[in-house]
Amino acid sequence: MKKICYLLLFVSTLSTSQESVPNFSLSEMPMPQNLVGVWRNGDNEFLIVQPTGSFIRTNSKRRALASGQISLIDGKLQVVRTDIEDEYQLKYFLGNETFTVAKPRSDQAWLFFKVGN
Repeated sequence: MKKICYLLLFVSTLSTSQESVPNFSLSEMPMPQNLVGVWRNGDNEFLIVQPTGSFIRTNSKRRALASGQISLIDGKLQVVRTDIEDEYQLKYFLGNETFTVAKPRSDQAWLFFKVGN
């Protein structure tokens, strides 16, 4: 019973102090700053991630392959594509200079290396 009272108190505190809470759900996390920048993979594709979460993936000739919006939800990348009508969640690992992300609807992954901020 005490746990329920504490939970209700916590939820009511959240709802009354909504002005100071950032605009994201409880399961959504802010964009990690080390994800922002320019990344290159072994196929010589480039991924550019902006601080706002917008992204574009291009080939070596700067032709757009994908673009959209990235957010982190429940520990996965939530991708909403804007170049086509598609949306999916991807598992990922973010290191200091490497970024590994699963390809959508596949058992393969991309390995990106950071090449710029």
